[in-house]
Amino acid sequence: LINNNGGGIFEFLPQRGLEDDLFESWFGTPHDLDFLHVVTQYGGRHTVLENNSRKMISEAIETPGLDVLELRTDRTRNVVLHQEIFNAACVKLRDALNNELVPPKVG
Repeated sequence: LINNNGGGIFEFLPQRGLEDDLFESWFGTPHDLDFLHVVTQYGGRHTVLENNSRKMISEAIETPGLDVLELRTDRTRNVVLHQEIFNAACVKLRDALNNELVPPKVG
């Protein structure tokens, strides 16, 4: 469960430029939900992923039953990370295309 507290997709769109209160009430719509109660109601185990998430994921896979692993994210930071990854991918793609366009040196 990726939990950005609601409205994360709207951080990527032009309406993010609105004033913070207007953006939050119309688009961000934070839900502030604690998913622990829903998961335990159905007999599941709820875990918030932290630093030792690899171990938590392995334990969930090895244990029979319902496990919900929650990864809490920050909506604003998420946009920054996506932009960094997008920019890095563009550089790699441009480099790869430029290398293909340059004829190999012969002999």
